[in-house]
Amino acid sequence: MEPELIRDVLSMHTVFRKPRVHALGKQPASGLFFLEGEKWAKHRKIINPAFRLEKLKNMLPAFHLSCSDMISKWERKLSTEGSCEMDREQAQLLVQFSQSACIPGWRFLPTKSNKRMKQNRKEVNELLWGIIDKREKAMKAGETLNDDLLETTSVLLLWTMVLLSKHPNWQARAREEVMMILHEVLRLYPPVPLLARTVYEDIQVGDMYLPAGVDVSLPTILVHHDHEILGRNAREFNPERFSQGALKATKSLVSFFPFGWGSRLCIGQNFAILEAKMVLAMILQRFSFSLSPSYSHAPCSLVTLKPQYGAHLILHGI
Repeated sequence: MEPELIRDVLSMHTVFRKPRVHALGKQPASGLFFLEGEKWAKHRKIINPAFRLEKLKNMLPAFHLSCSDMISKWERKLSTEGSCEMDREQAQLLVQFSQSACIPGWRFLPTKSNKRMKQNRKEVNELLWGIIDKREKAMKAGETLNDDLLETTSVLLLWTMVLLSKHPNWQARAREEVMMILHEVLRLYPPVPLLARTVYEDIQVGDMYLPAGVDVSLPTILVHHDHEILGRNAREFNPERFSQGALKATKSLVSFFPFGWGSRLCIGQNFAILEAKMVLAMILQRFSFSLSPSYSHAPCSLVTLKPQYGAHLILHGI
């Protein structure tokens, strides 16, 4: 798809809206990302102030504390050989969930995975309401609280560590310049590899006539790998392409949009990047890492783009 057409689709958010979420899809997530129309505008307006850059900078101490805690957990998990694997059970459940999502009535069957998914959902709801209650009390008392890693951030960091393991020469350079690497990771492995929209009004886009009811897919990952835009090395890991910024690297076209584009640009973009920069910098200060021989490179899109069989990394203290 041409970048100009992508720009048109993503800028006309009242015509091109998010598709309706399947009943199963509402189980793992149903936040701002899935809202539309007045409900989305209302929630976005409420949330916006919390994601302004000046507010996010005030959260750096909280990021540092959270990351320090994570690194300490990693160090405790390391075996005598210096390797560990995180979140294995959740990855397996997500794979099972995705495989069964299209089977009518599957979620009502008392299977082991469904029971576990239901229990997880209950735990998440209890956790979220606990956080909300805690924050309401903290706000009344004038206190501040820290935040956990966003899904987008954790996926970004996961692919970053995989690529840096495959290209160890960049680990040293990353300590000097993190942003180029994060941009290149987002280009090669965007957290959401495809943006879906449904046409709500008959419309002409470029040479195409799209009637209401048609579903439109914007393949983010294919655009990010387009040789015509990025040259012959489009599929290679080369962070230097972003040495002069994203606009220069993509020729100012709408051809790099890992967080979406236009008014529906992900509200957590600055949060994710700021957090990822700090986390990656702290990880590189404490560890070097390489891919385990058991690692199998198989990017798989299950809500977000993740390694299908996990990211088997060998960590070494430095």
